[in-house]
Amino acid sequence: MKTKQILQRFGLLLFIALMGSCEQEPLTEQTSEQANFTGKASARVGVYKNMLDFPDVETFLNTLDQLEEQVEAYDDAFLDEWGHLDDESLDEKEDELKFDPAQPLIDFENQFGDFSSLRKQLREKEDAWLANDILDEKNDPDNHYIFDDEVRTVVNEFGNVKIGRDLYHFTRFGYVTVSTMDVGLLETIAVSNVDEFVDVEGVTVYGGYTGGSSSGNYNDNSGTSGTDGGAECRLGFDRSRYYYPSSNRRIKGKQKLSHPSGLWGSRIKSKTVHYKKKRGKWRRRRGRITAEIRGVSVRFDCMEPVELNKTKTRRRRSVKVKITAPASTGYLYKTKQMQLKTVHKKVSTGSSYDHFFWEN
Repeated sequence: MKTKQILQRFGLLLFIALMGSCEQEPLTEQTSEQANFTGKASARVGVYKNMLDFPDVETFLNTLDQLEEQVEAYDDAFLDEWGHLDDESLDEKEDELKFDPAQPLIDFENQFGDFSSLRKQLREKEDAWLANDILDEKNDPDNHYIFDDEVRTVVNEFGNVKIGRDLYHFTRFGYVTVSTMDVGLLETIAVSNVDEFVDVEGVTVYGGYTGGSSSGNYNDNSGTSGTDGGAECRLGFDRSRYYYPSSNRRIKGKQKLSHPSGLWGSRIKSKTVHYKKKRGKWRRRRGRITAEIRGVSVRFDCMEPVELNKTKTRRRRSVKVKITAPASTGYLYKTKQMQLKTVHKKVSTGSSYDHFFWEN
């Protein structure tokens, strides 16, 4: 049996293992397409207008966890078979097999014919951007305020999704809900400053808000002071930096310190992306890389310092590590100047780069 078929069957079996059957229900006016997807709640996921439709927050969050696990398992299975190869040979094998580590995400999206994900859109834009001879790093399509690929998979190009009886638009550090089912209003909010809509019936804002896509959501963010601690204690950072361990190697260090919200809780994330220049063009390529969180965070009142250190090293195109305080704990991760950082490494070259959340 060909290797490609083996990988495809593995991905399919893994996906089926996480799927379940549920009794079919009549279509409603709000649902244009349905597919069975079993999270903990064993509930259905459908399509409403141009976005996915989740029955509740639990199913939504469980789906994200499952997608993340599927991607890890799918890539692990590939390395179990081909990880003995050196980097150049492994690149050639991936090209030969047309292996895509995002295949579980693609398979999930393909269940919903009337839905186009943010992940797919950004992937297409990034591929076109990487084909340029000179890369304009300020316009890297991957530097979107929605950090995680699994979240990008379940939202549409506006960052919108339906959960329960509300429409959601994810902002840089929180989200906005529209309870009136007005998709046009939600899409307007997505490209505007939500402050203009706070008095509109059915609109509610959660978490730190820095405007819509036309007012800063795509650029590096230097952080906000929030409501506690003033200039001495800050939260709400997300930035990317680029490093060149050699002339044909490039890594991107991404970091996020999220303002807490009722849906997500407070989060610290570090991601390292590896690129290789081959035949004159840059591409995401597999390498032994590390993403790490290191340093000290403080609570919302700038007290109770907690030392944090979490790291992950993989032979991947990208690797991510995160620390999360669920919303139920009431804990807000914040930072003082030069106290909390992400670390990004290209292990084979011994290159390591520190990236503080708050440097000046």
